[in-house]
Parts: sequence; C-alpha cells; structure tokens
Amino acid sequence: MQATVETLEGLERRLTITVPAANIEDAVTAELRNIAKNRRFDGFRKGKVPLKMVAQMYGKAVRNDVMGEVMQRHYIEAIVKEKINQLALQLSHQLRLQKVKT
Repeated sequence: MQATVETLEGLERRLTITVPAANIEDAVTAELRNIAKNRRFDGFRKGKVPLKMVAQMYGKAVRNDVMGEVMQRHYIEAIVKEKINQLALQLSHQLRLQKVKT
C-alpha cells in the first residue's frame, strides 16, 4: 500500500491510496474458495464445487465486498500511518481500477 497526502485549502486534505492488484485478487480468490468449501451446491458434494463455477455465480458480488473491505482497511491504515486527525467522515472518494498486464 502506498499513501500520499495533499494539502488543499484550510483543513482539507486529499488522501490517495494505491493498493496492488495482487492483494485484491488474492482476497477475492480466498473468499471464493471459502464459499466453495462451505456452501452446498446442487449436484456437488460439499467442498467439491469447481472454483470457476463459484466465480461465475458469485464473482461480482464477492469482488464488491472485498473491495469495500480492502478500501476500509487501507483507509484506516493510511490515516494512522500519515498521522491525520480526522474531523469528519470523508466527503467523497473516487475509485479507479487499473488492470495490470501479467
């Protein structure tokens, strides 16, 4: 994680957090494996569902949940690391996802 703080006018600050895509992909894969292991699917024994099938069924929802958790965790870490005293909740945030070529 990389965090940068820009001073705007008055007490305003802009916090930019960069999280490696590998961290997010690892968390998504771990959550999909957890679903495949613990949820019962028709036609499969418990824990024997192909990960690709689980990803097709739950991939978007799991990715959204993981993104929310990762954003929250890294936001708190950045606030502590940069020693920012937060007066109010964030007013807005922008999320940009960039695919990394492998």
